[in-house]
Amino acid sequence: MTDAAAPAFAFPVTPGQLQMLWYERDHPNAGSAYHITMTHRLTGPVRPDLVAAAFDAVVRRHEALRTVFRTIDGEPRQVVLGDPKVPLRYVDCGTDEVAADRELRDNAERVFHFDSEPLIRALLVRTSSEHHVLALVAHHLVTDGRSTGLIMAELVTDYAALSAGGRPAGRGGLQLADFTLWQAEALSQDELRRQGLFWQRQLAGVPRSIEMPFDRPRSSVRDNVADGHEFTVPADVTARLRSLAREHGVTMYMMLLAVTQIVLGRCGAQELFVVGTNTERRRRPEFDDVVGCFAGKVPIRADLRGQPDLVTLLGRVRQATLDALSNDDVVFDDALTEPKPPWAPGVPAINQVSFQLFHGGFTATDTTVAGVRFEPIPGPTERIAKEMLVLFVDEGELRCGLMWLTALFDRATVINLCDDFLAVLDAVSRHPSESIWRLPGVDR
Repeated sequence: MTDAAAPAFAFPVTPGQLQMLWYERDHPNAGSAYHITMTHRLTGPVRPDLVAAAFDAVVRRHEALRTVFRTIDGEPRQVVLGDPKVPLRYVDCGTDEVAADRELRDNAERVFHFDSEPLIRALLVRTSSEHHVLALVAHHLVTDGRSTGLIMAELVTDYAALSAGGRPAGRGGLQLADFTLWQAEALSQDELRRQGLFWQRQLAGVPRSIEMPFDRPRSSVRDNVADGHEFTVPADVTARLRSLAREHGVTMYMMLLAVTQIVLGRCGAQELFVVGTNTERRRRPEFDDVVGCFAGKVPIRADLRGQPDLVTLLGRVRQATLDALSNDDVVFDDALTEPKPPWAPGVPAINQVSFQLFHGGFTATDTTVAGVRFEPIPGPTERIAKEMLVLFVDEGELRCGLMWLTALFDRATVINLCDDFLAVLDAVSRHPSESIWRLPGVDR
């Protein structure tokens, strides 16, 4: 960010955005760690001009996609650009797969200039007469998980309308600025101080890192390159976990977070630690269809002291989760700066391991409009700002995926960790009254 003259309209950043700006400032080599990719294979008689027009309509509809970040009077601010040029770039690679991959990687990894350009770009690569790849890349500062689904759904809808000779939908109503200003007015300084004191008490004496089976030591310089592995939880295990969650009055989020804490705790024989989690701050339904960064991150304290069984641990996880989500308005790093506790922000902090659960409808869907199939596919490259992500997707079938920094872990190490997850998921579902420390699995 750079200093600039005050524009006609600028508004504050959200707590989640401020955390990301701090991360980018403190990790100049982070590169594309906070880039969110939306990649689709398009099969059929694609009209590149209509894809471009549909993308333009989405950008015009949502102010977040036309927002830059500038320092004004010493404070970071969001500034909405009136009519920026965000063209969709079209490249015909013929049958040259190497060239297509090179274009997609460059599009995914090229850094954004926060103070001068919208934080989204689009690329359409032609790979044959009937096949294209559409790659949208946005910075997490202006989008989140729900927003990516909204962006793609609207783009497909607009493409269908344009193909039929119609017009895309007009500008939306509420925008991220409305939410940001509402949030700023709703929170008093006394409430922010109260939440900051809560976090200082909550994290007092908690180690600042989780003991993990690293294959290589941390380095002050890292490229954030990540790899991933996914597995499906057996249906009978999932059914038992759902039944236990209902019986003990917890959500599947809390159940799976408890399992994650068990696996991580047993990996390093560690009773106290923190797992980071993302929060969704769309607390009013009128913001459900607004594109922007509503996400934040908070730590959830893991307490495995004593010989708790799953039922006991679920009670602890439930309380810790509710407490965390009731105190998620502060900027987490800022809440811990004065007075500095032993767990002051540092290398891993809540950026070490992050837990997330996505429900049905979060992931992009495979759809066909105007004779063109829009099929979601993996992006060309993965980078993460955490050391490891534990991701569950619950769409009736329960799946789990781990993403990790390749600078720290070998694939074989994380595959073993996935086996540990499967073993613990099965064990706790069968023996919820057994001490978590005596369950099978996670032998180190």
